[in-house]
Amino acid sequence: MKANNSTIQKLILLFWSSWLSIVTFTNILDGMKAMGILSKDWKFASGNFELILQTTANLGTPYALNAFLFAGVIFLELICSVLFWRAFVNPDDSRIYAAHSVGLLLFTGFVFADEIFFAYSVEPTHMRILFGLMISIGVLILLRRNKEV
Repeated sequence: MKANNSTIQKLILLFWSSWLSIVTFTNILDGMKAMGILSKDWKFASGNFELILQTTANLGTPYALNAFLFAGVIFLELICSVLFWRAFVNPDDSRIYAAHSVGLLLFTGFVFADEIFFAYSVEPTHMRILFGLMISIGVLILLRRNKEV
């Protein structure tokens, strides 16, 4: 397979589409576990809801607010996944920008939440993903400006 501009763009978009889909799916399963729909012994789940409960406990955040915020995160992840898949299928500028914008918004929110709740152990992970998205959009912009003839 000969790699070219288009191939590299597709691979970047495929990576984010796939990764975000897996994250969304495992968070949905984690939410189902928290609601008692799935057994507490269910292994294929993110564990992120429990992490949120532990992280926000230091400020006494109510369980219901944590559940609401987790549902909001899952909703944003789902939107982001769909937008990345749409960009993968038809990589035009508006779709690429829309997908990255939601992803950047989501992970900027995580970084801010990490600071608010003093969650310094997970902040580096969120920062790396945020920077990965920034690098990704930068590379895509450069590749799209230098279209091969």
